[in-house]
Amino acid sequence: MADNSNSQFMILNHTLHHHTAGVNAVALSPDGNRLLSAGDDADIVVWNTMTGEKMQVISSAFHGPVGALVWVSHKPGMSPGFAFGCGDGSIHVYQLQESSSNYQYYVQELVHDGPIMDIKFDPKFGRLASVGNGFAQVECYSIEPWVLKWSKQIRTRIAHADLRQNYLAVANLHDGIDLYSVPNMQLIKTYSHGNANTAIFRVSFVDSDWLVSGGQDGFARLYDVQSGQFLQKMEHGSGM
Repeated sequence: MADNSNSQFMILNHTLHHHTAGVNAVALSPDGNRLLSAGDDADIVVWNTMTGEKMQVISSAFHGPVGALVWVSHKPGMSPGFAFGCGDGSIHVYQLQESSSNYQYYVQELVHDGPIMDIKFDPKFGRLASVGNGFAQVECYSIEPWVLKWSKQIRTRIAHADLRQNYLAVANLHDGIDLYSVPNMQLIKTYSHGNANTAIFRVSFVDSDWLVSGGQDGFARLYDVQSGQFLQKMEHGSGM
């Protein structure tokens, strides 16, 4: 029988250097071959994950720091690419140029009054959802053509959000995580972190069964999506 005792450990393959200010977002492509990184220097970098090579650099200096990134997967009538959100409230979409393997500007739109905090892509309908400036509003856009499909107010400000199928999980900067149904944005349940002095800054679905969150107290928390039960608290140092 093979010895799998070391299979749980990860190996450092590459350390990637480019950004001259804080990195705010990274996103791995669906095929795992490319990585996007972006930050306060307003550069978006496309990396080859196999070699560590810097493939392309895009500057958004006129639009401010980049706070969010997401890959836009291939669909009939839609070229693969990515979208990013900037400090001035604008979202920019780039699409793959097959002849050069680079990404070319496609469209941009000013969609929020303040910095873009997070964006997500729905591959089923080919739409983007965005969160801006921490305000209690979620907007949904189609990409081709670029059209605002709906905009909904929710009960709290937004620190971060994650979209999975017909559910949107929101770190609410108040008492934990709110789970909403999409697109009607009805509140289904709240996962409380149990500490009034701790803000949750990040939330993510793990498969379809769990939610994991991280905040300023240095702990990650794991929840059962269906029951809302708090499952585990994991130490992460001095904050996330």
